[in-house]
Amino acid sequence: MLREISLKDALEIAKKREVSSGASDDGMKIKVSEIIGKIRMSGDEAIRELNEKFDNYSGEIEVSEKELEEAVAKVDANVLRALEIAKKNIEKVSRMCMPKNVKVKNEFGTVEMRWNAIERIGIYAPGGRATYPSTVLMCCVPASVAGVKEIIMCTPPNASPVILAAAKLCGVKRIFRIGGAQAVAAMAFGTESVPKVGKIVGPGNAFVNEAKKQVQGMGAVDIDSPAGPSEALIIADKSTEVEVIAAEFLAQLEHDPDAESVLVCTDRKLLQRVGAKVDELVKVSARKEIVEKALEKSFAVVCSIDEAVEFANEYACEHVQLSCKKAGKVAERIVNAGAVFIGKQTTIPYGDYSAGSNHVLPTSGTAKFASALNILSFMKATYYVKVEEGKEAEIADAGIAIAEAEGLGEHANAIKARKKKTD
Repeated sequence: MLREISLKDALEIAKKREVSSGASDDGMKIKVSEIIGKIRMSGDEAIRELNEKFDNYSGEIEVSEKELEEAVAKVDANVLRALEIAKKNIEKVSRMCMPKNVKVKNEFGTVEMRWNAIERIGIYAPGGRATYPSTVLMCCVPASVAGVKEIIMCTPPNASPVILAAAKLCGVKRIFRIGGAQAVAAMAFGTESVPKVGKIVGPGNAFVNEAKKQVQGMGAVDIDSPAGPSEALIIADKSTEVEVIAAEFLAQLEHDPDAESVLVCTDRKLLQRVGAKVDELVKVSARKEIVEKALEKSFAVVCSIDEAVEFANEYACEHVQLSCKKAGKVAERIVNAGAVFIGKQTTIPYGDYSAGSNHVLPTSGTAKFASALNILSFMKATYYVKVEEGKEAEIADAGIAIAEAEGLGEHANAIKARKKKTD
């Protein structure tokens, strides 16, 4: 049965949320730091050593074109078609989100902000409990639309053929058999085989998350948001079928024993019926052990729709699903979420796979300040400023006054030297 807690207790949980990469102990941080140091010091030699140590693999680091073709041949044709549909929809959304350059003309000249793509990015595609070709698409497609010139990918040596097929579909030219923290280090600093990238994206285990945070902290590379366990918040009322809510509640839980689902509903009898259905579905789940463990963290709350909205914005969940009347109006009030799925027909897995939105989303309450992975994640804005000779009087005087107020005389002198030429 679902664990019901009070709204007050739920709000307290929401206020205390934080990203947990599983790397809070110093021992893991030290191990990751040592791995990064090895890769920086010994490059490919260290990769081979760590591949053998952690994955019992001693073959080539880079996947050949022939191996890519063989991988594609092993994947079911229906899966390949499904990946193509998903890719098409992600491309469509990404293109529509392409930012425009802005040029402002003033009395003194122009100020322009131009968007430029990061030149090379690295994708991490995990192995582990499940295989996620969809994540390869979610990371690669927006980067490609953004104009990234080169996309590379690291994945553990035992990568499923469908991971390699998804990468080939997305035009990834170079794929490396490297997993864990060593993959992150290789992409962040470069080795004889692996080129250095400007940004690393993609989920991973605790070691991968910790490695991403460490290399970013070194100023070596940018990363996407640290990824915590998957999570969903469902707001439901009596207008929705019990089976629909129960299935939605379990969907994210099968990812990971640390995953979490929260049901916020307007009626206690509905909650009880959903709880009974959840119990029934868990018994026949193919991932029963994982789901049962995740259920221990999950909970339910009974409250009004207004209170549900307040809680949702405080909880700032990765996924919010609205199975209630006037779901569109309710959605307008949800401002802290990775993605919002509107109406009982719109299940979260549509966003996970084929709708065109991205499933690399902020978790653990970070949706209060972080965004879903999108085309802007692979771009950077640069200002271009041009002051016309003889037209700078107003900004020159203002600049000199501010520089002198800050005690930066050489800044003021740089302006005066140019102003003098035009006086």
